[in-house]
Amino acid sequence: MKHAVFGLTLGLLLACSPERTAAPAPSTLPPLATATWRVHRADGQALPALVGHRLSNGVLEQIFLDSAQVAIDSAGRWQQRLWMQRFHDGVLEGSLAEQDAGAWAIDGAEYRFTSDLNGVRFTFGAITTDSLRISLRSPVFDGIALATLRQSAAPAAPVGTWHADAVAEAPMPSAIYVFDPVVLDGDTVSVHFIVDTARITLLPTGRYEHAIRYSEWIGPKSGGPTQRRFRWQWNDFGTWTRNGIQVAFESGYYQNHRMTAEFAGTGPLRVRHGLSHGDPPVGLRYVR
Repeated sequence: MKHAVFGLTLGLLLACSPERTAAPAPSTLPPLATATWRVHRADGQALPALVGHRLSNGVLEQIFLDSAQVAIDSAGRWQQRLWMQRFHDGVLEGSLAEQDAGAWAIDGAEYRFTSDLNGVRFTFGAITTDSLRISLRSPVFDGIALATLRQSAAPAAPVGTWHADAVAEAPMPSAIYVFDPVVLDGDTVSVHFIVDTARITLLPTGRYEHAIRYSEWIGPKSGGPTQRRFRWQWNDFGTWTRNGIQVAFESGYYQNHRMTAEFAGTGPLRVRHGLSHGDPPVGLRYVR
């Protein structure tokens, strides 16, 4: 009789234990809608963002993420695309693109994204704001980048090559300096320094390269340029930084040579500079 009572008591305890009676809690997450989410920041940086670096044969190799997106299909599929650039010792070696795809499913309190080839890639919980935070994985940068995604396009960056199309709002080619009147070889004339072309390249490494081709012309007093006398090219390089819409340039070639610019995220890059170090700065408009 004692054995029967013991068996009955043990059976009741097992039947009442949470492990046997508690049913898994149903998920409260709604299905995901079809949408494309775009990376705005990676590892806390605006794009293009440094997501990987290493020494390769004693030379610094850097990987910058230019842009990335995750396209989600409400039917349960997803696709990820990354666009990157590789630099060796500060010099662009080439562009890279990578694609991954798989299925997503609701797993308790998380959305779980699994690659067809690479297993689980990332998860996230309920979407409570207009942004997502996920872990981007890529063999290109051999690691994980914590990324913030939104459905809107990422803000444009000033990185890239810009060509001047106006000097003080006058279409190129245009005079940046005019000296009038000037006496040359006994004649009273006007002297015109004209910007023929100008190019500035801002690299994601924080470096810039600047080249200006200009010419000197003479003309009648109080008149326009009629005869070209000389042609020159001016080159510079250094570092650039951005603070809001303000961009600052510090030459690595000419001592104490600095330029300022404005970039509002859309439209042109407006740079103030002269023809060479020490010249009075004039506003030039650069476009891509």
